[in-house]
Amino acid sequence: MAGKTKHAERLAKSIGVQIDAACAISRAGASASMMSAGVGAVGAVVGTAMSNRGNKTSDIQFGSVSWLALGEEWFWFVKGDMLWGKPKGEPFAELSYYEVDWIELSEGKVTLRVDMGLSDGRTVVFETKRLGPNKSNVQVVELFQQRCLA
Repeated sequence: MAGKTKHAERLAKSIGVQIDAACAISRAGASASMMSAGVGAVGAVVGTAMSNRGNKTSDIQFGSVSWLALGEEWFWFVKGDMLWGKPKGEPFAELSYYEVDWIELSEGKVTLRVDMGLSDGRTVVFETKRLGPNKSNVQVVELFQQRCLA
């Protein structure tokens, strides 16, 4: 299985369906903004500039903590609890892999960014951390890309 088993189990319990893989995600640029928060005013300006550097906006809005859950034919986006990060509530988006027209992955210094276009014309942009304890997130996003392109 791609990703951590406990993440898939938590999402399955939250959504009520079988989940093959899951990982924590956030809106694009959230990691750069968080890194700059502890650096002071100059760092905040630099972090904001990094997070806004020509990024496409997402038609689906993600929080600082959200989840990507992969099922057999569907995928879901679920909000995460701000304190613990665990999945919270019903999915805020449920889509079929067949609705994805294109998907691109871009590796940053600490994140893996996902840009994708849906068949209805919407654009979806999010990122996931990819280093240290978050290495398994890359496996989940790569599986996600494979299923979207199949």
